[in-house]
Amino acid sequence: MMRRRGASMQQHRNVLYLIIFGIYLASVTLQTTTFNEMIPHRVGVLIELATLAALLGLVVCLDTLTPGQIIGEVSLLVLVTVVTLTSGAHYLMPTIMLVIAAREVSFRQIIQVYLGVVGTILLLALVAAEVGLIKNITFATADGLRQSFGVVYTTDFAAHIFYLCAAYLYLLARRFRLVALLPVLFGLAMIYQFTKTMTDVIALLVLISLYLVYIYRRQLRWLRPMIRYSFLMLPLASGLIIGLSNIFNYQDRLLVALNNTLSTRLALGNNALLAYGVKLFGQAPIPINGWGGDRFETFTNGVG
Repeated sequence: MMRRRGASMQQHRNVLYLIIFGIYLASVTLQTTTFNEMIPHRVGVLIELATLAALLGLVVCLDTLTPGQIIGEVSLLVLVTVVTLTSGAHYLMPTIMLVIAAREVSFRQIIQVYLGVVGTILLLALVAAEVGLIKNITFATADGLRQSFGVVYTTDFAAHIFYLCAAYLYLLARRFRLVALLPVLFGLAMIYQFTKTMTDVIALLVLISLYLVYIYRRQLRWLRPMIRYSFLMLPLASGLIIGLSNIFNYQDRLLVALNNTLSTRLALGNNALLAYGVKLFGQAPIPINGWGGDRFETFTNGVG
């Protein structure tokens, strides 16, 4: 009886976590769309504060932690607080609390909530932008028109598509069929055709390739060593892009070609490293070129 009661409490606790996560996710996702012009800034702030309070209450009141776990989590929160105060990156606190409070919550359920919430909001934004309810930020480049479909910037729309595809493929991994790749290929075509964001095109091609390797790993025995150590790919890729950004210069033709393929990411990274360097606990907010940069206010529902 006690075991059943404990399992039931854990289930209710996990459902509560998913509801909190879904509300916060909806809030921050809406902020990446041009719906944000209709929503007062204080609403997002209040939801963020409420999320922090709810998650803290969830952990303190409903979780049974060992002394070691308590020390570890408190130390992590102190560190993140220092970084938040130093850098002004307020989103770090709810992010780390979402991680801490996710103890024993099914990762599959978290991904399902993510796919449902973000997918729905992105679809609504696309439809609203097409009918003129919100802005569809569009501007001309040498490659043609780039559109955001109701998101605040074209690269943000492309990033949403990439992560939605990743979530979708994760959920299908247990019963995968090749035909299931069609929505992902459609997403790839949208990114390529309408956003001209080659970084996301490359990232999605890599995702599809590695996903197929994972799905058919039993038939590809010679790739098993690579799969076994695939967890190293993220830190290695991060180190590689930081290293390339650090050594980038316009005299190296290979680096220039790679920079152009990656939508000038190497040049932007190099400028940031030269201008601001790297600080242990972060640094004050840095002006960015993302989300349209200073040009965002000049864009209208048309070509900007």
